[in-house]
Amino acid sequence: MKRNKANIILRELLKLESRTIIMVTIAMGIALILSKFINMRFRTILEYTAILILFIGAISVIGGRSAFMDHNYNLTKLTIGGKDSTKKDIELMFQSYRFCVFMGITGIILLLISIVV
Repeated sequence: MKRNKANIILRELLKLESRTIIMVTIAMGIALILSKFINMRFRTILEYTAILILFIGAISVIGGRSAFMDHNYNLTKLTIGGKDSTKKDIELMFQSYRFCVFMGITGIILLLISIVV
């Protein structure tokens, strides 16, 4: 049982790592292309890109949390009559936090790369 959980956790960490590498590569490519078109330094655009990614992650958590506190959302959820609506809300909030962590790690890596470059 413990070995199975360890394998699941390891698999999820590897997925997160591969997605992060892909996202960092795409963001660096976009920053490079923008630096050529705008005639700005690559480092500056990479810093702005990192801050934008961090901001998107933070806003996603704030928006996800405020949706569950909305009165209209709760009324609609009750009138539809979903049995596992609370469970779905918790899963949705967990995925929102997961996205925030992913964007945070990506943004921090991009900031570190912009410092090194």
